[in-house]
Amino acid sequence: MYKTLCVAALLVGLLALTGRSSSAAPAPFTPPVTVAKGKLLNQTGLIPTTTIFTPTQTGLYRLSAYSTQTVPVSGGDNSYF
Repeated sequence: MYKTLCVAALLVGLLALTGRSSSAAPAPFTPPVTVAKGKLLNQTGLIPTTTIFTPTQTGLYRLSAYSTQTVPVSGGDNSYF
């Protein structure tokens, strides 16, 4: 009797959780929009101050930057790496 009552309670709980009917479909996933790209190849000097993107509205923005040094700096101070 106790096992039957526990199984019945478990089934009612599962039906209550999964039996919700919603007329609204879930919102589709929208991937982030790329607004700007850039490459600086064979750069040997300092990069000047440059505006990459000026947003027109407030929000959360992400900037991804990657740097690769393929040739070692000779006779210089590598403290900025």
